[in-house]
Amino acid sequence: MDLIAIDIGNSSIAMGVFTNGDLVETAHILFKNIEEFPKHLVSFRNKCGTQAFGARTVPVVVSSVNEPVFKAVEQGILETIDQSALLIGREIPLNYKMAIENPETIGTDRVVNAVAAFEVIGRGVCVADFGTATTFDLVNDLGIFLGGV
Repeated sequence: MDLIAIDIGNSSIAMGVFTNGDLVETAHILFKNIEEFPKHLVSFRNKCGTQAFGARTVPVVVSSVNEPVFKAVEQGILETIDQSALLIGREIPLNYKMAIENPETIGTDRVVNAVAAFEVIGRGVCVADFGTATTFDLVNDLGIFLGGV
């Protein structure tokens, strides 16, 4: 399956395109250069081949901690490749066990990073993200997201 993944952080957009399950290209766009987004999106879409069952769209999955930039990216996806974004936490529910009191206060980016690391490692893991904000998040050996700082 092919997929375009987009992570909207506090100061930039990270993008990747997966074809047949393999990451084949990435891009990193600072907000000040957001006008570059459509060209990367078109390039990524063109890397995707014929889809299963003759589908004309490729899933564009977005994780975002920045609502205003997400709105611009969502509109850009619609205008550039004529399809909708699949926002994690909205169209794609976060059905993951969490041992924290207020899960709505944790950014989806942090949960997605921790869950992905657990899936790759297969046991408890601490994930460090050195973006605009440095965060550390934990998943225990049972696969439960414990939160972080």
